[in-house]
Amino acid sequence: MSHKRALKSELAGAALAIGVLSAAPSFADEPSSEAVADSNRQVMSEQDGGSFNVVQNIDPYNPIVPDGVLWGLAGLIALSGAYRIAKKKDGALSRTLAMATGAAVLMQPEIIAEKRLVEPTEFLIFVDKSESQELDGREELTHQAYAALESKLQALDYPVHIRAIEFGGDAEDKPQDGTSLSQVMKSNLDALPDGRLGAAFVLSDGRIQDIDAALDIQGIDAPVHALITGRDDEVDFALQIEAIPRFGLIEDESAQMAIRVHSEGVQQHDDLSFVVTVANNGEYVTQYAMPANQTMNVKLPQIYTGKNNIELEISRIHKTGNGEPYSAVEVTQDNNKISATVQGIEDNTKVLLLSGDPYQGTAQWRDVLSRDAAIDFSHFAYMRPAHKEDATPLRDLATIAFPVHEVLNERIDEYDVIVFDARSYSGEIPFAYLDKIKDFVNDGGGLIMVGADDLVAENSLTRTSLGEILPIVPTNQVIKREYIPQISDVGVRHPLGRALGQAHGDPSEWGPWHNIANITARANGQVLLTDQMHHPLLTIAKQEEGRVAVLASDQGWLWASGYKGGGPAFELERNLVLWASGHEGFDDENVMIRHEGEQLIIDLQTMGDQSEELILTAPSGATIKTTPEEFAPGLRRAFVPAAEVGVYKIERTGTYADHAFAEVGFADRLEMIGVVSETQYIEPFTRKNNGITARMMNGGGDISIPDLQVVENSQTTSPEYMAVKKSNVTALQGTERRPLIPDWLALALSLGLFAYGLKSEGGKSWKKSLFGSKRNTNSEPPAPGL
Repeated sequence: MSHKRALKSELAGAALAIGVLSAAPSFADEPSSEAVADSNRQVMSEQDGGSFNVVQNIDPYNPIVPDGVLWGLAGLIALSGAYRIAKKKDGALSRTLAMATGAAVLMQPEIIAEKRLVEPTEFLIFVDKSESQELDGREELTHQAYAALESKLQALDYPVHIRAIEFGGDAEDKPQDGTSLSQVMKSNLDALPDGRLGAAFVLSDGRIQDIDAALDIQGIDAPVHALITGRDDEVDFALQIEAIPRFGLIEDESAQMAIRVHSEGVQQHDDLSFVVTVANNGEYVTQYAMPANQTMNVKLPQIYTGKNNIELEISRIHKTGNGEPYSAVEVTQDNNKISATVQGIEDNTKVLLLSGDPYQGTAQWRDVLSRDAAIDFSHFAYMRPAHKEDATPLRDLATIAFPVHEVLNERIDEYDVIVFDARSYSGEIPFAYLDKIKDFVNDGGGLIMVGADDLVAENSLTRTSLGEILPIVPTNQVIKREYIPQISDVGVRHPLGRALGQAHGDPSEWGPWHNIANITARANGQVLLTDQMHHPLLTIAKQEEGRVAVLASDQGWLWASGYKGGGPAFELERNLVLWASGHEGFDDENVMIRHEGEQLIIDLQTMGDQSEELILTAPSGATIKTTPEEFAPGLRRAFVPAAEVGVYKIERTGTYADHAFAEVGFADRLEMIGVVSETQYIEPFTRKNNGITARMMNGGGDISIPDLQVVENSQTTSPEYMAVKKSNVTALQGTERRPLIPDWLALALSLGLFAYGLKSEGGKSWKKSLFGSKRNTNSEPPAPGL
């Protein structure tokens, strides 16, 4: 090859290298979408605080041309270099290095500078919000300890993030099983990224009920410390009902309850005897002498129908040996009193159903009475009047004669309600037994009469001595037309009518009935249901100690069958039986009280429209006057805060004097049994997790929080310090890329090697190699053919 041709080849290679080098910066300087996104994350993270550091790495391969082109070019350079070196051509090595330098620039090795945010170290402070923390100034003490701990954490020389997490919670959010920590702690620890936790702190009285479950929590990679409220010298006595029946039968003298007096503190008090008084609905019943920390079974007080609020109280404490009175400053005396509610019930409501000729309504009454587990009923159907004679021998009859003497004389007092369903009088019940039924009602029994034709017939029971106690007067007519039963103005205010109105949709859309006995209500009768012409359909009245009701139609079964939309058939008949049996929930004049959440709800059921003032007596004996406001027709309601623990009494004076009781217990009974602050229960948990357990308050009554000491992963600290860790977790905030070989250096290196190659190949200086010398044409031989 001539020098001229070699020069042209080298110039072409140099031009290619120079072009690549000049183009490379334009590719490398374009910002990537990753860098833009990283810069956005940087702005967001800087708002959260934290410190930054820069980490540099080398990315040796980030080509600016497709991989195939680059590796193809590298192959050509390698082959060319190998060929030149094998042929021992001058400048082969420098020329190959010059081209390799250009290829290296195409690979674009870069220095990557990463800007990383050091994530704040997380500190979790679990704050006990249980009931026992509200005693003896512990809540304020915890607040001060939290502030002191927070100040110490914020004074650390690295970024921190402090989170306060409450446990123990409101009573509505947790079962009555004491203070629970494990589930709350585990869920919050699991939510943290690995390596971010610096330490966990528990601010509590130390009475953690699920500490065994907390000991099973795995993967806690930071110390756990406990700061305990209270004092070392605390004393407390707590009364507990370990077992008591929820229901009690009237006149049952065998029922018992198990009670216990817990004694806690620096002394065991095994030499003390506690006098525990027992009351039912605010009235003293008896008292017992009990030792400390021993369960004692005692007789349940006499139970009455309805709610029985059994209240127990430690009235006196004395020494067992000499009876000397004993006193101590307790953490609280609220748990010296405890109460429980026992629902007093009689045997199931017993109903005697006496029906006439079979029809669909009787089957409906049987269905209603059999569906209620609290109702037992006996049914005697009137199949053949006594005066009716036929030739069928008695031994061939599948029925028996009505045992009138046994049922209405000997056993009538076993029933609570008697129902005559579409039954007229045919002489099978002697007049003396009708008088017996009348006495049964006057002495507190219930009587219900159902029918249409049977109420106004000449032989109707309404025209016997029973008519004297009924709240209606019959005529001789049955009105037969379609009508929809409707609730009267009186019925809207009565609990029976109000319950019907809420039981089956809109009363105006109830299904129709087609007959109604034409009767007149007496002065003492309350008409709850009528037809559109205001004829009495359901009339009730109190008769001395008992109750009577008349339903002037036998078509209640139409509602049960769903005829034209149906109606509240079940509620009508069932509630009527309950009212007749004396169920207090359906009294038209009644005062009730119940405890919900943190307040007492007082309901006054009245048929009048005037406001009344009621007297509320708190467990401490303090009285509060309250005036319920109208809540619904016939129902007035008042709300009073339940500030004390024990039995409240609401009292109504005047014509309808009445009273009721409500029990307000601790939101968490188990929590209030052990209220003495302790370090021993939680200490195994903190020790397992390289933490300490310490009191928040020193002997002088001042806040005393141990100092913090930063440790490595497995490093321990002295018991006087609380160990904390520093998070080394970082988050990428942005990247900056720059060439590993500056463009000017690559260009100079490539041109230098190129020039050196020319010199070596031509054996001349680089100037002569580039520009050559003047040619001597005279010395050249003539061209061929000349």
